[in-house]
Amino acid sequence: AIERNANPLANSNAERQLIDVIQFDATEVKDGKMRPLPYGRAGKVSGETFARELLRNDGMPSWLWTRVFRRDVLAGVAFAGRVKQDYQMFLQILPRIRNVWSIGKPLYRYIRHGHGLSNYVQSMDYAEAGKGFESQIEELPVRWLHDARVGLVLTMADVARHSKRENGSRQWVRKYLMSVLFDLKVPLRLKAKALLAAVVRRAAH
Repeated sequence: AIERNANPLANSNAERQLIDVIQFDATEVKDGKMRPLPYGRAGKVSGETFARELLRNDGMPSWLWTRVFRRDVLAGVAFAGRVKQDYQMFLQILPRIRNVWSIGKPLYRYIRHGHGLSNYVQSMDYAEAGKGFESQIEELPVRWLHDARVGLVLTMADVARHSKRENGSRQWVRKYLMSVLFDLKVPLRLKAKALLAAVVRRAAH
């Protein structure tokens, strides 16, 4: 794993191009069964492409455990998030990312045991979580704001869908839901996810 991570760094130094993030595939293990978690492509990706896909949760998951970061990119980042903390961290560092290198090989094994932070979202204040996302999103460059607001709908909807106490998240789902549904650039599967959360919320009340 170290050797495979070092190769693109060596190549980038030769080309005098700094790589800010190296990402790789993973293997998920659950109940003794394994399944791949691929990114779908290998090679260099621009920070702009990386940001747009990650902001919408569209084929670029926000997991931290399948990436290696250049130290300067993480300088001053506050790890204070309680909901989707990986995604919140990326909102802080996206403007610093210029080049991303995807290895395209599984270098990490993720054990899904069901005792992580996301299992305790029932105790969280969704209204405050939504405000936190909104605040970080508004600090992004203007060219990313629309994609980030779409991502906020999908992120908060995901929290609401997995909790019986989703009080407070409905305002964030509702606020940008229509922009998601009528945006031609948003894939159908993401529109379906937002609609599902809206249906689940209505059924809960």
